[in-house]
Amino acid sequence: MKSLPPPVTAASLMPEWIALVREIARREGHAVRAGAGNTIEVQSINTGVFHPIAMPTGATEFTTAAERDFVLEKITRP
Repeated sequence: MKSLPPPVTAASLMPEWIALVREIARREGHAVRAGAGNTIEVQSINTGVFHPIAMPTGATEFTTAAERDFVLEKITRP
């Protein structure tokens, strides 16, 4: 069985990736929220179900809630 990628830190994400996620979420009208287990979740427009965002490494979790919240603020700020 394939293991999951380890959780990431905010510093390990490229600012360009964060900006791209922010732009796509705004343009497409996706709701974005803090999820369980230090994840950031995006709401599917088709089903309304929230799913964790996968980072470029394939990870879906941050090392801490503070790391997640830092990135979430950058994605959702006006």
